[in-house]
Amino acid sequence: MNLFSINRTPLFFFLLVVCCLNMAQVYGQKRPVMITQNIDTTGFSERFGKHKIIPWEFRKQCLLALSYYPELADIQIEFVIRKQKVPLTSAPTFGGLFRKHKNRTYRIAISKASMEMLDSIILQNLSFESQVGVLGHELAHVADMKRFGFFGFISHGLKYTFSSPYGDKFEYDTDRLAITHGLGFQLLSWSAEVRKKLNKSHYFREKDMSKERERYMSPATIEGQMKGDTLYKHLLTYHQK
Repeated sequence: MNLFSINRTPLFFFLLVVCCLNMAQVYGQKRPVMITQNIDTTGFSERFGKHKIIPWEFRKQCLLALSYYPELADIQIEFVIRKQKVPLTSAPTFGGLFRKHKNRTYRIAISKASMEMLDSIILQNLSFESQVGVLGHELAHVADMKRFGFFGFISHGLKYTFSSPYGDKFEYDTDRLAITHGLGFQLLSWSAEVRKKLNKSHYFREKDMSKERERYMSPATIEGQMKGDTLYKHLLTYHQK
């Protein structure tokens, strides 16, 4: 066999992915990878786990998601497991409402038991990549909340509760923030998995984008966002082969 006649394109993209995996381990931010589960998280606790309370069973997933948000390194964040209807929620503690972003404590609540319809998509029942993706979505909320003061939180809470268009835009923009931070493939995994499990597209308010906005991005929308972001250019080429 003539070794010089081998098509090197697949090998090139394979090496590129491996390189990106290693870069993600070194730099942490904005180094998208298709599979985070293979990343060695040695040292991540010291770099991304400071000022954080993280449950042991989701420690690696939380640290991986946090590695894409270096701006949250000095922010107090508590990941807590409790029984609640919504699979995940994020918000400042009550005392945090009266403080500046850098002095707040944020709480990301992870449901351990939900209503029957949503039980299949609570964190413990998702794949590893989907877990990292949805945790990245919640951390995008935390990163975005720096713009809210006390009255801003009150206004946001009222609008989110009583205005569906506002809630749709808020969650959609949060997905976009997670994608621009490098978690597009993980968010894509989550979006596809929960839709398959629920088989209820109306739960996510999927709509004709020419008329109204989706609440949570569909897999097609996420792929479209990644295609328009140079961060994902080479990885998407490999992913589509």
